[in-house]
Amino acid sequence: MKKERSVDLVLFYTPDFFQVLPSLVLAKLCKIPTVLELCEINSTRCIENFRQRIRLVSAVLTDRLLPRICSGIIVISAKIREMLLANGIKPQKIFHLPILVDYREFTEYSAAPIPLLSDKKYFLNSGALGEKDGCNYLLDAFALLCRQHEDVYLVFTGDPDYYRKQYIANLSRELGIEGQIIFTGFLSKDQLVWSYQHAIALLCCRNNSQYANYGSPTKLSEYLSTGKPVITNEVGDNNVYLEKNRNAFIARVEDCESIAEQMHLILTKPATAVEVGNEGQKVAKSYFHYENYVSSLDTFVRALCRAV
Repeated sequence: MKKERSVDLVLFYTPDFFQVLPSLVLAKLCKIPTVLELCEINSTRCIENFRQRIRLVSAVLTDRLLPRICSGIIVISAKIREMLLANGIKPQKIFHLPILVDYREFTEYSAAPIPLLSDKKYFLNSGALGEKDGCNYLLDAFALLCRQHEDVYLVFTGDPDYYRKQYIANLSRELGIEGQIIFTGFLSKDQLVWSYQHAIALLCCRNNSQYANYGSPTKLSEYLSTGKPVITNEVGDNNVYLEKNRNAFIARVEDCESIAEQMHLILTKPATAVEVGNEGQKVAKSYFHYENYVSSLDTFVRALCRAV
């Protein structure tokens, strides 16, 4: 391909050092520019067994060595960029590309109703419902809310594994809110948009983990695009884009009472909720719509190709 001039650049997406090493060496030998995409940092996770020790070695090499070897790095968050700069990576090698969406997909009305939700008032949390999503704090917060508001539901979209779903169901039962928890299962894109557009508010309250603080959830940019009120918290890059009670409702990290307060505020001050949702939509349009980055990403990539 190099001889035929049909390859300009090699991109390693969510890489593992040992898996990409052969391709990386080959690209270097052929003098083809290489770009590393970093959407998370894994080099400080806990070690419980030998297999995890091997994975940790690969993670450290991915986070620390690959950025030095590759021609350029695309990072998902400002925090990863700061980490790379602190490790001596030159700023011109780094391109910050946040989680992007097609903003229009979430602003256009979806005509794919979900009968299970059509007559209900609900808060919604989407995703895989893993530990990083802070579902235990959401459930505790919702239980507090239900003491004052008995006619609302908490909806989880997505298809979590059996054990995670059972954990959520069991905790809901212990809290006495099992009758107000709804699992929709996997939804089509149109159904997901509909579920967003008809929610009271959309929830993205991740736990205070390295994964959450260095990452950036896709659902947050999707949520904001709809113009619905969003409840999130102070993890990751949220403070870069969002301001409390202006374009999002921001709870304290891992604080169920704070999350419940934001839910209550939205229910009792609907006009404020609408205003904050509208401002959040402006954030999505300005920072998370993919078309905003086409030109600058093109410039970054072409500069790397010229430098090799």
